[in-house]
Amino acid sequence: MASRVKSPRRIALVLREAPVGLIGGVERFTLSLAGAWRSLGIDAFVVGAVSAEQALSTILDKVPVHGLPATEDLAPLRALLAGCERVVVQQWDAFTPELVPLLATEQRVHLWLHDHSTNCARSFRHAPPAGESCPTTLSGTSAPSVCVRCVRPLVPTHPNLSAAVAQRTAQADKALRHAHSLLAPSRFHAEALQRVHAGLPVRVVEPGVAREYCVPVAPALANDAPLRVLHSGNHSSEKGTCDLAAALQLAAPHQATLVLAGRATEQGLLERLRLLAPAITLEVHGPYEPHTLVPIAASCDLAVFPSRLEESYGLAAAECGRLGLDLVVSQRGALPERVQHDPAAMVPSGDVAALAERLRLALLHKRRGQMRRGVHRQARSIEDTALELSREILRVAVFAVLADRLEAQR
Repeated sequence: MASRVKSPRRIALVLREAPVGLIGGVERFTLSLAGAWRSLGIDAFVVGAVSAEQALSTILDKVPVHGLPATEDLAPLRALLAGCERVVVQQWDAFTPELVPLLATEQRVHLWLHDHSTNCARSFRHAPPAGESCPTTLSGTSAPSVCVRCVRPLVPTHPNLSAAVAQRTAQADKALRHAHSLLAPSRFHAEALQRVHAGLPVRVVEPGVAREYCVPVAPALANDAPLRVLHSGNHSSEKGTCDLAAALQLAAPHQATLVLAGRATEQGLLERLRLLAPAITLEVHGPYEPHTLVPIAASCDLAVFPSRLEESYGLAAAECGRLGLDLVVSQRGALPERVQHDPAAMVPSGDVAALAERLRLALLHKRRGQMRRGVHRQARSIEDTALELSREILRVAVFAVLADRLEAQR
């Protein structure tokens, strides 16, 4: 009788850094995904690198989390992963750039490419100079000299940057080619990866949002009250935060409040915002959890994400859209996918005048009681993502068994 392929009962999710202290979008999603898998009866846990003095094993959000020292000795990590049927690596260079090739010789490794770090040495956190589009990530052009010129301002004293960029590119390509499956959070990001790493099949799986965001908020805001604009997630000039403040100053002086939820990743950002928008009220909230963002979103009219970056997904926009807020995003990266390429919800990246015009229209709609609600609620829950990934992992397992049988028959 043919043996059946069983669903994995133990899964490890590997992060570049253990989710302690400030937790970013990838870390928050990883914890939620592990929790969703655990609710399905799968023994899922998270492991990430920490400094030697921070080594830990703890429970976060009902999920076992292990922090292992980031050293060349991978024996503790491999021992922890030894009993896992599947390993989901969330960043290709977690612990070491050779992690995926090493693990793939012993276990089934699924590599989830949340950002552009495999196909861009500068990474998605830094917009190309002067708003240029990167020729490598967008056109697939093999242009190491362009990469070196782009990265040089970040590491001006590096003794041999050309060799370092070439080595990093080769390591990333090796990691991708050794993984048993590749996952990307958006169509835009999958296509960018396929242009750079030719011939690799990349499956699009949207991360999904926490279940707390799946119940739409129903704010009852007076039409004559100031326009309340939410900007959640990370805040910086490259995230479009300064563009948003300047646009509000043009569109609605003394008639709007900019609501910031999340963290500023740029020093002196709040002072700069106050200079750009002296007639706009700033309401600042710190890093948030789903249960704290929901009431903040309920107090707002719309959410705006005018990023200048080639965003690989746009989690903050997906969260606000799922809550029912009208969205305005830049026409850059994967953000248009979060609004289904709705022309009324998109503005050119870096175009303050166009963003101001869209905000004037929002203020007019508010005064007339015509604010849009629930237009962009398409983001699914992380629980749905966990189910799809379980099917994806099982599908890969079936093909692996078939391949092993064919190999044995040769």
